[in-house]
Order: sequence, then structure tokens, then C-alpha cells
Amino acid sequence: MLNIFLSYTIVAPHDVHDIEIISLFPVREIKTHFDPHLLHFSIYIMGAETFLNCSQQLIFMRNTYFIIDELSKKLEAIESGILPSYTMMFGGYQLKKEGLAELLDFNEAIKQKLEGNVVFFSPLQALRLKNSANKTFLININSNHIISRNKGWIKRWGLRKIYNSCDVILCVDKSQVSHLKELGIKSKIIVNPLMIDIEEGIYRAHILRTPMPYFISSGFDSGREFGFISTIHSKIPIVTIGRHCPIPYIKYCELLTNSHGMVLNIQNGQASSDISGNTTVLDALCCKIPVIINEQPWLSNINSKNIYIYKNADELNSLIERNLIWKDENITFDFPQYIKKFKSILGIRK
Repeated sequence: MLNIFLSYTIVAPHDVHDIEIISLFPVREIKTHFDPHLLHFSIYIMGAETFLNCSQQLIFMRNTYFIIDELSKKLEAIESGILPSYTMMFGGYQLKKEGLAELLDFNEAIKQKLEGNVVFFSPLQALRLKNSANKTFLININSNHIISRNKGWIKRWGLRKIYNSCDVILCVDKSQVSHLKELGIKSKIIVNPLMIDIEEGIYRAHILRTPMPYFISSGFDSGREFGFISTIHSKIPIVTIGRHCPIPYIKYCELLTNSHGMVLNIQNGQASSDISGNTTVLDALCCKIPVIINEQPWLSNINSKNIYIYKNADELNSLIERNLIWKDENITFDFPQYIKKFKSILGIRK
């Protein structure tokens, strides 16, 4: 008898499409020894009077759940164009649109015994979401800062227990790996740097490009130092966009595309993410505008001729006054690269 667990979705990749499989019956002719991925099966389609019989390869795919705090608010922000989905859900929104994942609010998720892949963002949720029937994936946004501010042995013991309860830790930057290993984390660690979805705004904004005489400094992460930017006395104005001045994402892309460049000052402290400023830089590079930024550990992952690093206010002023021009280069930070690897990590073969 063939047992199919509810935590799996069964997909027939060739002849059978867009069919909800209600029940699966083993056929008597199946021999004792058979390839578990190649079965002769009968599918009963709801509302139909006949059985569909076919013989073909099946893909056994675990259900995938993304656990999101304040899910309804974030969905509203994404669907109204206020914020891009890739920075809010790290691929969950895209996989949901493809029918490959479900989005659940954390308060609803903990009421269920979830089976399959469970993806979440806060390490504090790890122990509450883990059970014997699921595989947990932590998207690791700020382990460097969490580890650095918890020095005592009791706190470090607690962190080891939390992180080791995750089956897989998905790091967004390679600089996070050494800190986790030094802590004594035995979970599987995979690095999958976040990229950006240019279809959400940049591509449309780029069509309308008419460069204007201003720079942009932007970001919602607490690592931004807009106060420092305001002290710069430049002949060309620097427009700041953040929590103090929020605008819809598509409008932001238009302003970014039409600017002279991106100017950032980031103090990567304990309240910010480990990669504060990363996607802002990628946004700018995809818009083909230069980036002027102070040194950040994750910049070593971005091989671009259009990133200029300064050490102090004088160097920043000098770079601004140079009237930097985009240097052609063949680089891409498109989201499909990130999603493709993410699907592979989750065991999604569709």
C-alpha cells in the first residue's frame, strides 16, 4: 500500500496540469519492486464522473510555509506599492504567487502543527515553530549583532539552543557564517545573498529616465545616518527618503533612476540588520547610478566599478563634487537568481 502524507503535494509535470488531486489510489498491477518516483496511478477529479489513468513521473514536494509577523499589514504595503516584496518576505511573496508556498501570520502559525518546510525570520520563534513533522529554515538577518551583544555564557548557551533548533540557517551574507560557527552552531548553514526584483519598480522607472541635479540617500533600516548626510555642504542637493519621509516604492524608483547617484552613511550597529544598506545599493546599481558609501563588510560581495567608498566627510564631499558618471559593466542582481537557489534549498523542483 502506498502512503501519501498530507505534508506533501503531488505534481504531475507533463500531461496533468492545474488539477487538484483529491485522492490517490495504488493500482493492483504495481510490482513489489518499483521506482517510488515512477508510479501508475489513478486520480479522481472532483466534479468529474470518470477516473484519469496515467503512468508518469511524480514529484513529491513538501508544503512550504512562510511565517510573517503582522502579515496583513505587510501584504497591504506590498500590494499598494508602498514597499517591495523582496525586502519584506525574502521570496515568500513570489513563491506564494507561483502556488509553491503559503503565508501565515505568526500568531496563527503557532496554533497549528505545521508539516513540511517552515520558513521564518526571527530566531526567537524557532523553538515555538519546531516540531517532529517539519523542517525549519531561519532566514538569518542579524545574527552578528545578536551574538555580539550577548556575551555571558548563559546568554550564549541560550543562543546555541535557539539556533541549533533550526534545521537550516539561511545567511544573507557570508560574514555571518564565522560568528555562528564560533558560537558552536551545528545546524546546516547556507549562504544565499538577497537580490532585488527589478520588475517591481526599477524596470518601469528606468524607461522614464531623465537625469535631474540631485543625489538620493535612502533606507528604512535603523543603520542609516541621515544626520551625517545633512552636515554635507554640497552644491548638488541630497534628497533623503526613509521613515521620516516615506513614499511609494515605484515613486522611489523613479526618483532613484533620475538622480545623479546614491549617497549613504551606514553605522551598522546592534539595532540594524547585518546587511543594512545592501538592497539599497543593489537598487541603485540596477538603476545604473553610482553609489557613494562608507565601508561595510558586505561590500566585498558586490564586484562593481560604480561603488565609491569614503572614510570621512572630506572624502565624501570630494566624491560628490567629482560629478561621477556611470561606468558600463555587465553585472546583474536580479531576484530570479536568489529564488532559483532558494527553491533548490527548500526542495522545490518545479
